[in-house]
Amino acid sequence: MAVAMWTGHRKPDTLAMVGTGETPSGPWSPPVDIFETHDRVVLRVDLPGVARDEFEVRVEEGVLVLRGHRRSSGEIRPEDMHRSERPHGPFMRSFSLPQGIDQAAIRAFHRNGVLEIVLPRIQEAKARSITIEVER
Repeated sequence: MAVAMWTGHRKPDTLAMVGTGETPSGPWSPPVDIFETHDRVVLRVDLPGVARDEFEVRVEEGVLVLRGHRRSSGEIRPEDMHRSERPHGPFMRSFSLPQGIDQAAIRAFHRNGVLEIVLPRIQEAKARSITIEVER
């Protein structure tokens, strides 16, 4: 499995992944947008025509893995097809999770052909000031 490593930079021009981000295991790979805010990293994956029960999202040893299958339209016979540009078949994407992600709180939403995966950051303990009385 090829794994893309998240660099986690904040500047838009360096917000990228190192590596191919794709695996050769399937004939197509759904496009992914990745962005981050102060409290989360978000992946948006285009999955039009893929039903909820045709994909899975998992975390395996610090790697976010998306696997699934888009079925071809069975209503058109191959000999009747003039042009076929919409990919179908199995797919898999994998991304190394950045440091500081709360893996137990990862959530995913599938709406209108877009899968949104929210990776919340671990809430760091806020520094607080303590006044210490010094005896004379």
